[in-house]
Amino acid sequence: MAQKRTRLTDRSIRYAIRQRQKGESPSRIATELGISARYVRKLWAEFQGTGEIPVLHKAGRPKKVMTQDMVSTVLDWYARIACRGGPPCLQHQEDQSRHKLS
Repeated sequence: MAQKRTRLTDRSIRYAIRQRQKGESPSRIATELGISARYVRKLWAEFQGTGEIPVLHKAGRPKKVMTQDMVSTVLDWYARIACRGGPPCLQHQEDQSRHKLS
């Protein structure tokens, strides 16, 4: 049966490193934290290589801030493409006033 994945935090990584320093086995630490023993060994190897406790990085694609100019460009193109039939243009005007940035 597959392990249930848990979300690791910086605190739990510090805990895993401390337990490993005390001589706890990677499999026991992994079971306690709900992660794989391989990941515990990976964290430990990184700690031994750098001397610093590994820090989690935010996963995913970085968010891009949209400027007012970008928003108006997108809305203008939307108006050109979607408003060829008439009634959706009214919806577009409402959307445009709702997306004003401060």
